[in-house]
Amino acid sequence: MEVTSGFLVLKTFERMYREYLIRFEKRKKIKPELTYVPIPLEQMPGRYRGIARDSIEPWIEDLRGSDMWEEPTEQELKASLFMDKLCESGKADNGFIFRLDDAKNLLEMISKPVERELIWAGRMDKNDPPPPGTEILGYEPIDFDGDYTSLIADVLFFNYFRSADRDDPGGARAKNYYSRLNKWGLFDTPDLARQYVESFAPFPEHERPEHIAEVRTVK
Repeated sequence: MEVTSGFLVLKTFERMYREYLIRFEKRKKIKPELTYVPIPLEQMPGRYRGIARDSIEPWIEDLRGSDMWEEPTEQELKASLFMDKLCESGKADNGFIFRLDDAKNLLEMISKPVERELIWAGRMDKNDPPPPGTEILGYEPIDFDGDYTSLIADVLFFNYFRSADRDDPGGARAKNYYSRLNKWGLFDTPDLARQYVESFAPFPEHERPEHIAEVRTVK
């Protein structure tokens, strides 16, 4: 099934950043020789509200105790079980939920404090009409394949392997594109998002994001 738009229940930026710091500390304990440091909050270009923020995963109790799967927290267990039902019935896929009522019902199943938010995202090449009452947050280059690796999130916000940018030694990319991100860590136009992808000239073609997504907040 090709997913071209839908609703996502994602972790808040604040939760993502807190967990980012925790993962860094765990890596240091395993490999103390690593000298990488997390990107300080004040050095991040805005508060990232794009797609790569760990959408709710479906869950079935038969998986409990398996080392291959990360179990949902007790706080989000009911929502994860519901997500599995949505996927089984064709009402959700790859983190996307296709009906607003289902997305809102899932969000209400999460116990307080709810550190998740509801957004809508759609591929620009498909022109799926956005739901009424939503507001644009920005545009992001990203694949709609269930992985959602982001050249914005993984490079500018939650980067675990900071090093000198050999591809951009003079800092031209940072000057031309990073400073153009809006306060939500996204681009204000689809063209800027496309140009940002093309600025990674040596990037393997098969690893380039194929799509530009419009990201909207849902009230």
